[in-house]
Amino acid sequence: MPSAPYSEEAVKKHVEGTVVLTIVVNAQGRVSEAKVKSGPPELIQAALDSTTLWEFVPPNPAPFTDTVSVSYGFPKECPGSGSEATVGSVEMRSSLRSEKGNVIGMDEDLEQHLPAYFKSDWRAGVAGRMMLSITVDASGNVTQVSVVKPLSADLDRTTAETVRAWKFKLLSGNTQSFPDVFLLPIQFGTTCPFHEDR
Repeated sequence: MPSAPYSEEAVKKHVEGTVVLTIVVNAQGRVSEAKVKSGPPELIQAALDSTTLWEFVPPNPAPFTDTVSVSYGFPKECPGSGSEATVGSVEMRSSLRSEKGNVIGMDEDLEQHLPAYFKSDWRAGVAGRMMLSITVDASGNVTQVSVVKPLSADLDRTTAETVRAWKFKLLSGNTQSFPDVFLLPIQFGTTCPFHEDR
C-alpha cells in the first residue's frame, strides 16, 4: 500500500518505526476512519495521511474494521551480497473474527501452511497486503475463497489454492451460525535473513 512521505521533522531526527492504526474501510473501498493505536509521534501524521491514499476492493459486508501498520525506515543493506541477501516473507494472523463475532484459528501449525512466496515474485517487486474472503463451515473446512484485494494473478491463484486446503477450529462463538465468512489479510514482503554472530 502506498505511504505518504516522511515529515521533515522525522528526516532531520532520523526517526524510524512503525505506526499501528485501526481503520474502517467503507463500501466504496476507501478508509473512512483511522485511529492511531501506537507509534513514534513524528511519524503519526504521515501514517494518517497514508490512509487517504489507500484503495481496497469494496468489502462485503461493509464497513470493515481492521488493524494495520505503516513502517518508516531509512534504506539499509542486508548482510551479504546484493539482492541475494534478502528473502521473501509471509505474515498473517493466527486468528480471524467474523462479522457474526465468531473467532477461528488454524487447526495446525500455521508456519507449515503459509502460502508459497516464490523468489520470482518478490524479486520482481510483487509485495504488499493481499485480502481474501473465506467461507468456513461448522467443521472448520474452507468451502469458498475469493480475492478481495489482489497482488498478482499468479500469487493470487496459488495463495487461494493453499488456503482452500486449510483447516480451522472454533476459538469462540456459535457453531450454529456456520457457515461463516471471514476476511483474511496476508502480508507479502522482503526481509533480511537472521545472521548469528560468530
